Amino acid sequence: MNKFAERFFDLLVEHKLMPAQFASEMGISPNTVYNWLRGDYLPNLVMFFRICEDYDVDPRWLWGGESDV
Repeated sequence: MNKFAERFFDLLVEHKLMPAQFASEMGISPNTVYNWLRGDYLPNLVMFFRICEDYDVDPRWLWGGESDV
């Protein structure tokens, strides 16, 4: 599992969201979310920054870097 997948999972847990619920809120397929969680794919930049904005997450942290979260 890559760092993004780990941090994305943490984000879902913190917000008490199931993958299908997150997908519905973001207007994407649940399969897309499961692919991210498995580390098979990464979101495109538009979706990545939308996640950061909607959930008030530092992009550096979500991508796997260091940050004060």
